[in-house]
Amino acid sequence: TSIGVPALVVSGEHDRLFSPAQAQEIASGIAGSTHETIPGAGHISSFDSADRFNRLLLDFLSARFPIA
Repeated sequence: TSIGVPALVVSGEHDRLFSPAQAQEIASGIAGSTHETIPGAGHISSFDSADRFNRLLLDFLSARFPIA
């Protein structure tokens, strides 16, 4: 199975389940994707670093789907 659209792959700096290196490897295999590591975050970066995670997500989406 392959992913045919760009993806945002987010990792937490201190994620012990899915390391930033693993996240980068995933992102490298998806054309047009982006990998971001959130400093100080763990596995659930959308919870423990919500402001940074949400900013990354909004920036990623707005770059691909601009509001007219």
